[in-house]
Amino acid sequence: MSTQLVKDQIKAFLKTEKPEVLCIRGNWGTGKTYNWQTAIKALRGDPMAVALNQYAYVSLFGVSSVNQIKASILQNTVIRDKIGDLITSETVRETLAKGERGIKATIVKMLPLGGDSIFDAAISALSLLSNKQIICFDDLERKAAGLTAGDVLGFMSYLKEQRECKVVLLLNDEALKGEDKEQFTSYLEKVVDINLRFAPMAFESAQIALDNIEGSESLKELVRESSVRLGIDNVRVIQKIFRLAALIEPLLKQYKPGVLKSVVHSLVLFGWCHYQPELAPGMEFVKQMGAYSGILEREKNKADPVADRWSEMLRRYGHRYTDDFDLVLMQGVADGYFKQESVDSHAAELHQREQAEEARRDLDAAWDKYHYSFRDTQDDVLAALHASFMKNALYYNLSTAIGLVDVFRELSDPRSEEIFEHFVDIHKGTPDVFDVSNMYRFGREVPEDLKQRVTELYKGAKPQLSVVELFLTLEKDGFHSEVADKLAEVPVDEYVRALTTCYGEELASIRRGLTADLNVTNPGPASIKIMARAAEALSIIGKENPLNLRRTRMWKLIQRVEALKHGVEGEGSEAAQPEPAQSAKPANARPSTPEKAAPRRASRRHSKASE
Repeated sequence: MSTQLVKDQIKAFLKTEKPEVLCIRGNWGTGKTYNWQTAIKALRGDPMAVALNQYAYVSLFGVSSVNQIKASILQNTVIRDKIGDLITSETVRETLAKGERGIKATIVKMLPLGGDSIFDAAISALSLLSNKQIICFDDLERKAAGLTAGDVLGFMSYLKEQRECKVVLLLNDEALKGEDKEQFTSYLEKVVDINLRFAPMAFESAQIALDNIEGSESLKELVRESSVRLGIDNVRVIQKIFRLAALIEPLLKQYKPGVLKSVVHSLVLFGWCHYQPELAPGMEFVKQMGAYSGILEREKNKADPVADRWSEMLRRYGHRYTDDFDLVLMQGVADGYFKQESVDSHAAELHQREQAEEARRDLDAAWDKYHYSFRDTQDDVLAALHASFMKNALYYNLSTAIGLVDVFRELSDPRSEEIFEHFVDIHKGTPDVFDVSNMYRFGREVPEDLKQRVTELYKGAKPQLSVVELFLTLEKDGFHSEVADKLAEVPVDEYVRALTTCYGEELASIRRGLTADLNVTNPGPASIKIMARAAEALSIIGKENPLNLRRTRMWKLIQRVEALKHGVEGEGSEAAQPEPAQSAKPANARPSTPEKAAPRRASRRHSKASE
């Protein structure tokens, strides 16, 4: 039942003097107590809304006897217009003195004459005389061992039937065990008149948790958004997560705002796993998520529906795999604090990725004037493109630069040369940026007057890559590059060494590169050689044990090479079918609009947070 429906039931309950028992059940931390207390406090000033004039809130946490409950009722009784205020000795005296007669009046007169011991004794005696008041019992599941659920419900029945009280019981009934569970179930229908299940929506829990806590509104919104996506309905857990976010926020102030957004997105997940392990995926499960763990574990998960469900939930949330920065955040959640040096060692890279994403958005906005308007003048369009490129050239690739040069030249704008020279200056230390093979892959020719210069810049300081680096570069450069030509001549034993020494995201990148041409009908010579060597290496690895055999067959390379040998092609063959969960961008990617080309380094973490 949603928060508003429960509040409506509470209003109806408080409006009459009729002796009744209202039970509100719900999971720990969902806000049962908060909603009850805020509802009754909001109504206390209206006698028509709260029919009875006295109220007591009693927590049963640690209580071991009915006598303690009786004493606690009087110690916590206040008059209607004091509901929700702090309980003091003066509050209790005011409650007892207001309109009391007979025994109560006599004992009230004695209270100022004695010390604390006489005051406490009088309170215990007066508790037996409580009648016609609202009494709220909370935390039944956390009572002491000497008190049973049957004792409490029996006393509630007495208050209703003999003392004409309106009684409220707040509890997490799922936390009751053994005899207490049996007694509660047995007494429930006999004692309780109104039985409500409090199950607020995640957005309601987030509102309760964050609206009444100090902190940045923008940070609250980040926590709210992610906690709602995960369906967290525990108010206390959301508040604990917000405190973690508030701890790390000042450590990230020197970085782009997107870094904080990404970090909070991860913190909410890790906080949920840590604080509610009985409801969330285990922290170890999340830690072990590799870049392609979903592929390797799919068959196993079919036999483990819980693991399969968690994997799907994490995918929908946008957590594809756990990286080194995630591990730092997980440790911070466990420790309850974060170290600046640990954050800085990873956040700098994240900051750079966010800058690249910001640069992409900035150039996209400039291109929108070109593509989606007939009103912006040529001067306005070119000025926006020029300003964006000059400001963010570090984050653009050669394709983007050449695309701009072409447009400026076609429109006879002399700034075309300035754009190219600025790109050269800003990227002098990264010669791989000038690799023209990337241009051909994206279907763009380099102007002849620039081709020779770009080629020289690329050759001038071209790094000598190790075998492993060649494998890791294949995904980016593709099968129609110098990297592929070199890999086509690498011995099979080097393939085996690379595949068995690399792991995690490195192996995932190698896999994406090696399998990029699985669906190409007529692969080129380098592609055929590389796939053949990779298939042979996988066959060697697969002979080590049954698990590796299963793993290697999932790459589909062995089947593809077998099909090529026998001349088998077509979409229906096993070899032609890509791995369903494989999301890698093919090495020979489809041509893309150069004007909208992505920045040089795409943000994996940004996409994780914004999916």
